[in-house]
Amino acid sequence: MRLGLPTRILGRRGLRAYDTRRPTSAPHLSVSLAHLRDVFAYLAAIDVTFYRLASDLAPFATHPELPDFHDQLDQCAAELDSVGALARKQGIRLTFHAPLHVQLGSAESAVAQRSRAELELLTALLDGMGLDEDCVIVVHVGGMGAAPDSAISRWTAAFDRLPDTVRRRLALEHEDDGASLGVVLRIHAACGVPLVFDYLHYRLNNPERWSLPEAMAVALATWPYGRTPKMHFSSPRTELRAVERNDPETGRRRWSLTAPRPGHHADFLNPWEFGGFAEAAPGVRDFDVMLEAKASDLALLRLRGDLERYMPEVAAWIPSRSRPSEVLE
Repeated sequence: MRLGLPTRILGRRGLRAYDTRRPTSAPHLSVSLAHLRDVFAYLAAIDVTFYRLASDLAPFATHPELPDFHDQLDQCAAELDSVGALARKQGIRLTFHAPLHVQLGSAESAVAQRSRAELELLTALLDGMGLDEDCVIVVHVGGMGAAPDSAISRWTAAFDRLPDTVRRRLALEHEDDGASLGVVLRIHAACGVPLVFDYLHYRLNNPERWSLPEAMAVALATWPYGRTPKMHFSSPRTELRAVERNDPETGRRRWSLTAPRPGHHADFLNPWEFGGFAEAAPGVRDFDVMLEAKASDLALLRLRGDLERYMPEVAAWIPSRSRPSEVLE
């Protein structure tokens, strides 16, 4: 079981996941790839071999009003190949999570068309790096509304129209307030797309009333043998949130404290909850876990240390050589 971290790095000051500059500053994929090399060096230092790439790795490359940015992949073909070779040498599994506006199930043709363009770009990035089919692009259904059957039909029809190179990269995740695991399982049955199990989404949206082992087994079974399934784990945020709002009496902006929303991710991860999640998984095959915590790499390192201290039987499933204190201090 490999633990992964999503995009942002907090444990090393100044380390960026991609070129974050605005269009007026001419951001470019070549700069993002240079940042990515630094990220890989940091991942090696903390012994992490599973990482979610930024979906904006090639900035504005599909923006319809910014055509000057559309040729970045061609301009960076050699650099992509080189970075991919480095990832393979380090044994890093790289994945994308498509932006929220990617909704193949949308009833709006413009949204569906832009979604296809975005997925073709992300696929081209992974293919340009020469990465294997475990390097997937995670997507949601989108466009569910009050007619899930229609959304399912639209999604599967749009999936069938995608190039084969894109279809081979996609993995479908169930949602916290939209498509449940049962809904995405119907889509899998129609088109064969593998499913990403999300622990927090399962807790928030489980109308099928599956037990945790049942739900995990359902998702794992959708992945062909020879490919490594991936899952998502996060702990729910429980602390108060500071929110800036307009004061109805004065009209001025002011900060107030409010309760957390159910689907918000916590900064760090509950080790006992993770241990129960790991122990509930069917033992028939290995899988990787993307940790979705606000503290990103710091949360991963803290979890590894907590598991070694409190649940060594679970920690033994996770390869790790580095000590959390090396980065946290």
